Amino acid sequence: MTTRAEEALKRVTSEPTVSVDDAAVLLGVGRSTVYAAVKLQELPSIRVRQRLRIPSSWLRQVLDLADRAATNPGTEAGRLGD
Repeated sequence: MTTRAEEALKRVTSEPTVSVDDAAVLLGVGRSTVYAAVKLQELPSIRVRQRLRIPSSWLRQVLDLADRAATNPGTEAGRLGD
């Protein structure tokens, strides 16, 4: 059984954008905090009609996921708390 964080991590490493829910889980904050950060332009976003998406590349950079994958080849870049 996978946790929400593991599922969000899989999406952030494989999809170009993620949902507000996924971004909130990965950043360790609530959905309302993500929406507030987007409104204050503290967090990049892409709005398509009523949907708000967060660029995965930005999240990977902020969370140092790209560096982890590069320095630990053969390990899943998605282990939170490593």
